[in-house]
Amino acid sequence: MEDVTRVLAAAVVLPLALLAAPVASAAAPAAPITCGAEVSGTVVLTEDLTCPGTALVVTESGTTIDLDGHTVRRRAGSSGDGAPGIRIGFDRFEDAGSTVTDVSVGGGRVEGYSRAVEAAHVARTGITRLRSDGAVSAALFDGFSVRDSRVRGVSAVDGDLLVVERNHLPEGASAQAVLEVRVLGNAMGSGGAFSETAGLRYAGNRVRGGAGLSLGEFTFEVVVERNTFTGTRNGVVLSGARHENTALRHNRVRDTRSAGIHADRTFQGYDGIVVEGNRVTGSGYQDVPDEQGEPAPDGILVSTPYVPERAGLTLRGNDVRGSARYGINAAGVVDGGGNRARRNAASPQCIGVVCAQ
Repeated sequence: MEDVTRVLAAAVVLPLALLAAPVASAAAPAAPITCGAEVSGTVVLTEDLTCPGTALVVTESGTTIDLDGHTVRRRAGSSGDGAPGIRIGFDRFEDAGSTVTDVSVGGGRVEGYSRAVEAAHVARTGITRLRSDGAVSAALFDGFSVRDSRVRGVSAVDGDLLVVERNHLPEGASAQAVLEVRVLGNAMGSGGAFSETAGLRYAGNRVRGGAGLSLGEFTFEVVVERNTFTGTRNGVVLSGARHENTALRHNRVRDTRSAGIHADRTFQGYDGIVVEGNRVTGSGYQDVPDEQGEPAPDGILVSTPYVPERAGLTLRGNDVRGSARYGINAAGVVDGGGNRARRNAASPQCIGVVCAQ
């Protein structure tokens, strides 16, 4: 009987002890992200964010911002007109003293900002699957990429290794003072401009309307191949000093408002400039002059007055049809053979090279 009493007592005491034991508190929900917040680590938006100025700031390496289908939006009527939607790194005009590395942003929308994302003093930073009516810019970087996105345009200055791939860019992509640039497989409303750039590969892009591709001064080791330019001002323009080892090959240029491919009056190409295997159709019929105000209605036009520069440019295997004046107008260049021209308005069909029909 005594043993039974002890068992019953224990049975009563045990539940009372459990009731009296402290209960672990539930994890507190994550604090909501507020406008202008400096974020780090892995950040996943759970709702749209509407801000008067910059929405998110990243100054810590190893940060991932997943918009998770949400929108970062600039508040209508706010005064922060010049502020980017998302800032990565530090002000490009300040001595940051450090570099923000391994940052990724994407997976949603940024609306109402002229600059959707602005990055400076960064390395190994990427933008992926972002949609925006604003542009993406980078400065002072070592590895910056924009992929699979639909933004207004991409611009970069003072950096190494820029990759712009599989995007929709109404204003194209441009770079100045950048080493190693890859612009691949984009749909663009303008071809963009590149200067003081070495190691540019511009391939597989579709450019419609707007300006064509401009290769400005001090561009070296450039390959422009298998692109399509339709209804642009030009297909490709070479201008300014010091072009070396540049190949324009196997591009398709159609219905440009001015010359399809043009080495303009400022062009000084010292060595290794090859224009090869391009097909140019219907150029120059809108009588749009070149940047110096000169007429440029030819399919392929070399108008630089510099004789040594002409001698450093080789044309071979191009096919030019239906231009408003000459098919090829390129006195003094190296004729690499195999050029063809027909149904161009002027006679002879070509100047400076022999063209078969």
